[in-house]
Amino acid sequence: MHRKIIARPDIKITELKSSSTKDFKKSLNEHAELYVTDQQEALGIILSLNHYNELMDQMQHLKDLLYNQEIKHRINEKNPKFYSDEEVRGDLSKDESSIDPNDGWE
Repeated sequence: MHRKIIARPDIKITELKSSSTKDFKKSLNEHAELYVTDQQEALGIILSLNHYNELMDQMQHLKDLLYNQEIKHRINEKNPKFYSDEEVRGDLSKDESSIDPNDGWE
């Protein structure tokens, strides 16, 4: 599925190779992202570190929301399915770990 993006800021790969760091930073400051092109074909997108981190934070937030909705849905199921320790942990369930009452967790 191709999206047609109109009036996007782009930079040819040859320009990117020859541009100075100062020119590159100026261009990124003026635009949220730069589309790297070769022969008018988009090769990739360059984002500022701040923009990238914002996108990663938003994605993590959405994953957390989805995870919490899934938990809520499972809690509210009328006929929930239960799993044994062995089904969940496999061979680890056979590990006879001893509990140390003096380890500071109790």
